[in-house]
Amino acid sequence: MAVFESASLNETKEFWKAIFQKTNFTEQLMEVDTSKLTDFTFELPIYGNICIVAIPAVPLGTNFMSDVFIANASLDTGKRYTGFVKVGINKLPVQ
Repeated sequence: MAVFESASLNETKEFWKAIFQKTNFTEQLMEVDTSKLTDFTFELPIYGNICIVAIPAVPLGTNFMSDVFIANASLDTGKRYTGFVKVGINKLPVQ
């Protein structure tokens, strides 16, 4: 049985900042297929192996400007991070 440890608010902010700056997580979220469980794996030197499970917070396409996900990340060390991720859709008409 794994023992999970919650992170402080500052640790959580730094973690998600690293994910967004050093991975293609948001690009992958924009291509999500909701018919199956959506999980992503990354490796960052400071955190090691990271597994993120993203669950749509509302049905995708509900808001024509963005999609919203609840993301739960777990590390090999037992640390867990949860975040609310809003991915903007940039589909402006071409003139």
